Amino acid sequence: MGGVTLIMTCINDMDINCDKFQQGLELLNRYLQQRMGEDLGPGVALALTDRQKPLAILTQGFADVMTKKPVTSDTLFEIGSISKSFTAIACLQQVQAGRLDLDAPVTEYLPWFEVGSCYQQPVTIHHLLSHTSGLVNLIDTVPNSRFQVWQLRNTELGFAPGEHFAYSNMGYVVLGYVLEQVTNLPYPEIIRTQILQPLGMYASEPVLTHDIYDRLARGYWSTHYDDRPAPPSASPYPAPWFEFRNASGSIACTAGDLATFLRMLLNRGKGVNGEIISEQYVDLMTTPKEDSNGEYASGYGLYSREREDYAGRKFIWNSGEMIGYHAILLGDMMDGIGVVVLTNGEAYGEAESEFAFQVLNAALYDKEFPVLPASQSPCTVITDPSLYTGLFISKDKSFQLYEEHDCLIMLYKDGRIVLEQWYPGLYYVPHPDFKLSLLRVTTKDGIATEAVHGPDWFWVEGYEGCTTFDFPEEWDAYVGHYHTYSPWMNDFCIYVRKGQLYLQWWGMFESPLRPLGKGVFRYGEMDYSPERLRFDAFVAGKATRAILSGAEYYRIDSH
Repeated sequence: MGGVTLIMTCINDMDINCDKFQQGLELLNRYLQQRMGEDLGPGVALALTDRQKPLAILTQGFADVMTKKPVTSDTLFEIGSISKSFTAIACLQQVQAGRLDLDAPVTEYLPWFEVGSCYQQPVTIHHLLSHTSGLVNLIDTVPNSRFQVWQLRNTELGFAPGEHFAYSNMGYVVLGYVLEQVTNLPYPEIIRTQILQPLGMYASEPVLTHDIYDRLARGYWSTHYDDRPAPPSASPYPAPWFEFRNASGSIACTAGDLATFLRMLLNRGKGVNGEIISEQYVDLMTTPKEDSNGEYASGYGLYSREREDYAGRKFIWNSGEMIGYHAILLGDMMDGIGVVVLTNGEAYGEAESEFAFQVLNAALYDKEFPVLPASQSPCTVITDPSLYTGLFISKDKSFQLYEEHDCLIMLYKDGRIVLEQWYPGLYYVPHPDFKLSLLRVTTKDGIATEAVHGPDWFWVEGYEGCTTFDFPEEWDAYVGHYHTYSPWMNDFCIYVRKGQLYLQWWGMFESPLRPLGKGVFRYGEMDYSPERLRFDAFVAGKATRAILSGAEYYRIDSH
């Protein structure tokens, strides 16, 4: 599908076996072609680099499906939260210049910054950079990011600053305005003049505007709905386009340019035209500040990890997500090699970056290449379908699941429905009665124990426990469908299941709501989550507004 661009540079005095390197590129190219036929996305650009130079850029697929415009090495992609690495460097440049103090309160630079807090410790620049501030993650229901920062005064810290890790886009939005204050320059100009131009990243852009739209790959996602899940087999739809300007994720790069940025990090702050940032501050960026509940621990704008599968070598990593785009940056700080993956679809690119790194490592160090993975099965081929079979019963309806030729079949209302797998145990059911949520089946000791679908709970045949659960009467006023005009998290449902109140996004992701007071709930799995949900504006016994972490949503009656 689409064109292929392969750019290779091979310098013999770098002790690279050019023949083996070429074999590795051919293997990687076959892998990308295979993945394009599965779910990688309409288009992809992948770059390989070492400390000295770019090694290769591979492209596949379409930058624009409608016009059949191919992805090339010149195609721009939105890189989302990898922009935070640029913002962190810009901040540390100001620390290095003596204009910014990591331990200073944010209010020293932004007197108008305000957030609800019962803690004595102020929020500092360090807390923002390390995602340990306790701020909410995102307020994105208004297009003005300065107002989003002002709106933080209507939120509250989830924990004492420095006490926990909780990812916060808002923290980096605040850092953008701190940078503007100490430099007296707009954020895009700071990034362009202090990072992009010195590194020779002339194709990249620090802000997403209509002026660069024709240079961007079009973003795609799996549905044109915002209130329900899409089938895994759905064709990609054009994602909403919008201008975006803030320090949490507004940069667009080509694969080659982002590899140039990665090369600077592998060189501990040095670019082709000199130092971008000192080695000590690169160390600061890549040193974990707090457990981030994952394989990689958070530093400043980057994540790092010592990988036992590569003899304890230190890796840096970051990912970015925008609507219709994903980006991955992966680098080996010890051996100085790295990979960049950019896509204009919903695939994250992690598997692709890992496979590409294995190929690169094998080619450069004369090891065996990884085996090309088997092609992914169609979404109707279920992982271990026998685990999820049985008769599932609720008070209003029931269905049976059974295995047939590696598929999971639902018998419902005398009909036969073939389920599609998102993940093992999580399924799309192509039937109107199941349109608003995915079906989740839970197992224990190899046997299905229950199934849930939004507010509906199904027990298995033979279950003898309680089937009725009490909950506070006032929760009935909150149950419903809420919407706002945001390109991001614009739609959610509130429902009660088994005596627990839930919030669900897009019919796919749900989280329990924990009561904190009348009409106020904590949102999120963590006990220290800063996210709060408040209901108000009651009419005819129903809340007409829900305020999630300072963002306003309004009840709609479409369901």
